[in-house]
Amino acid sequence: MNKLTSSSWFSPNTLVALGLAFFMVLTHWGFWDKGVLALGWNATVFWLAFLGFLYHQSPSSGMKKKSVIWIPLVLMSLSFGLYENPWLKFISLAVLPLSTGMFYLYGQMKNANSRWWGFNFLAQLGHYFISPVLKTEKSVMQIGNEIFRFKTNKRAKSILLGLVLLFILLIVVVIPLLASADEVFNSYVVVLTEAMQDLIEGNLVWRIFSFALLSVAFLAIFMGWINPIELKDEPELKAHDDWISGIVLGGLLGTYLLFLYIQLSYLFVGTLPLDFDSTVQFVKSGFWQLFFLSILNGLLFFSFYRRTQKHVQVILKVFIITSGLLLISAGWRMALYVTNYGFSYEKFFAAYTTVFGLLVFLILVWSSFSKKKQNLFKTFSFMALWFYAIATILPIEQIILKSNVALAEREDSRIELYELTMLSADVYNIAEREYVLWGKDGFEYWDAWLEERETEIKERDWFETNLSLVLNK
Repeated sequence: MNKLTSSSWFSPNTLVALGLAFFMVLTHWGFWDKGVLALGWNATVFWLAFLGFLYHQSPSSGMKKKSVIWIPLVLMSLSFGLYENPWLKFISLAVLPLSTGMFYLYGQMKNANSRWWGFNFLAQLGHYFISPVLKTEKSVMQIGNEIFRFKTNKRAKSILLGLVLLFILLIVVVIPLLASADEVFNSYVVVLTEAMQDLIEGNLVWRIFSFALLSVAFLAIFMGWINPIELKDEPELKAHDDWISGIVLGGLLGTYLLFLYIQLSYLFVGTLPLDFDSTVQFVKSGFWQLFFLSILNGLLFFSFYRRTQKHVQVILKVFIITSGLLLISAGWRMALYVTNYGFSYEKFFAAYTTVFGLLVFLILVWSSFSKKKQNLFKTFSFMALWFYAIATILPIEQIILKSNVALAEREDSRIELYELTMLSADVYNIAEREYVLWGKDGFEYWDAWLEERETEIKERDWFETNLSLVLNK
């Protein structure tokens, strides 16, 4: 795959690594000034090209048939070119690379479908995930060797000489004569010349350095990842001590049941405290405490699942059902909070994650009664991948805005619509058209917001924009 023939310049891996690095330096440089707002169609094109090359070069024939892996990764890639949503783009900067590495490497494994996902599996997967770091030196050597080969190749010399002669003729003779003969053509030449000057004067050294660094990094990734993987078998898990397991699970179960019993008197009330600080303490803090406790309970379930005698497994069944009730308790608190104070980024994804968590606990309950041992961690990993991928292509900011406008009409609502000026230009058209209907107290906030969004959009290069901005214009 990486071997050179006598007439080739670069191996496919090297050529694509150089191309991706050049594209990033050319189109993603605005990230240092604009942050995630500089990621639009440019990021979508990059990720689709990156994923497409991995798909094409994959040595595993089964990998190309696993659309369940590729579709969510493609959806996440498309999201950059669909919406402005800066909050979600920031998260995707971490989630998309991690998801790509984890699930692509899974597809490279022999007998991937039957592979049991446990701690040993994750440890081995992590080893292959960071393997590009160990390929860095080899990547540098290969790029250097292939560039040197390029210089000594006779055909390459001829092409390079032809390009140099063409460049000299165009710059010294042809373009100046054509520009002097036609004013319209001259105007295009002036624009092109100014663009070239800006490129030379604007951090050219840093761009060259970044290009070299990215080229090495991409080639190292290809060297480390585009290989068949054979993992060691998962070791047989030892059974837990039944007395210890029973005491731990039974004690926690009793505590949770007492907690739920005490809450019955006020948990499912339909109103919240009038004082905002008391509301935050009751709902927001309580939600995250119960949510993280639910995660702990899920991990405990994994630890004890099918590793004790039957009577302890009965306790485990009741334990996981009770844990689900705790998550419902947290979800109800968040529902009350959203109904009264509206959605924000945090509250939207808290509610979205709660839905995911409830599905997880339903599967855990079903698994605890199933006769066949389920590959639960694998199931939940793919669920998380799909849940997040779907979220990235949802018009989240429009959902937040429209939901808050509707909830604000309730008599007991405490929603201040001007607080939604935290949103991006994804809701520009709606805000411009309807903010006068949302109350006079927020006029000055929305006027300033509209002006800031207009300025923000005008400062974008065309490749940094997205479909949402085009429609909002």
